Amino acid sequence: MKGWQPGQELDIAREMGASPSAIVGKTLFGSDWDGIADEVSRSLGALMDGFYLIMLPFPDLIEMLPIPTMRRMKAGRKRLDEIIYGLIDERRKSGAHGDDSPFHAVAAQDTEGGQPRHE
Repeated sequence: MKGWQPGQELDIAREMGASPSAIVGKTLFGSDWDGIADEVSRSLGALMDGFYLIMLPFPDLIEMLPIPTMRRMKAGRKRLDEIIYGLIDERRKSGAHGDDSPFHAVAAQDTEGGQPRHE
């Protein structure tokens, strides 16, 4: 609500959906979340827009359709992968210690064996 202005028109469903997203993002990613929240929100929105299509029969075939909704959904999924794996890679390279977030636990996993790294 901090960014709302008197008389401004808002999409309340979108605004209310942003709160849980912000809470989850901050919990999982900590301060890293602030710089990527909007991009993650847009990518998740693209995924959700196409979700109803892949719930139909023959989702593998539907996903191959070259329609705008599916293209946006695939792009959103790809971008989310890039963001999440990029954050994991950055955290691993930084050698951050003492972070007890779930994200830190994921980032601390050995990429080949799935075992915790011994630091």
